[in-house]
Amino acid sequence: CSSTRSNYEKTDFLSAPEIIKMSSNKSSITVKWEKVKKAEAYRIYRIKPGETKAVYYKAVDSSKQNFTDKDVKEGKKYAYTVRAVDKNGNLSGKRTVEECILMKAPEIIKAVNTTNGVKLSWTKVASAESYNIYKRENSNSAWVKILTGKGLTATDKNVKNGDKISYTVRAVYNGVQSSYDKEGFDVRYLSAPAGVKTKFTEGKGNVISWQKNKVATAYNIYRKNNSGGEWKRIGRTE
Repeated sequence: CSSTRSNYEKTDFLSAPEIIKMSSNKSSITVKWEKVKKAEAYRIYRIKPGETKAVYYKAVDSSKQNFTDKDVKEGKKYAYTVRAVDKNGNLSGKRTVEECILMKAPEIIKAVNTTNGVKLSWTKVASAESYNIYKRENSNSAWVKILTGKGLTATDKNVKNGDKISYTVRAVYNGVQSSYDKEGFDVRYLSAPAGVKTKFTEGKGNVISWQKNKVATAYNIYRKNNSGGEWKRIGRTE
């Protein structure tokens, strides 16, 4: 969400409310503003997508300094301003106009252990300019931003064999982030077995050996032709 400040206006009765925060989640936009002395209510004005004029939209009593707009569509830009109302019905002036685009939380759809680390893939979010990738070690630790990118994949290279990690992704537009999956996508990183060797033995064929991975409970064996092609799983060993 971004702000476009209009000229400060003040009546003899009330100061104009200042919008102090805008946020969005997967289905709504929330507007928060500062409290105004002598206000009995607040009127919210909205500029719909494709329009230029702020029109009276909703009202709340003076006990609230926030409003959640659920009549919004993903990827569309909305703008808001707020005016205070006193007991005699006098309106304050306008102080700020705030813009926000509703962005849903990206969904991680795949995590793959690679030789370089954990490769994540997620869904595209309309209007997103970039994505921030976060991780944490357990449900009690804070989310830490580790990567930023414009694509729909990223690889966390700062992992060790056996690490248990949760990931989440937030879309970014104009410097403001979307909501996110608070539970996260859980991954356990397993490094590739080292020292893979093959030895042809008469009557047995190719015998494959490798070094033990300390946290692995089983191994999948893959094969592909020397000329290229895709890896195909040919066996599994416990």
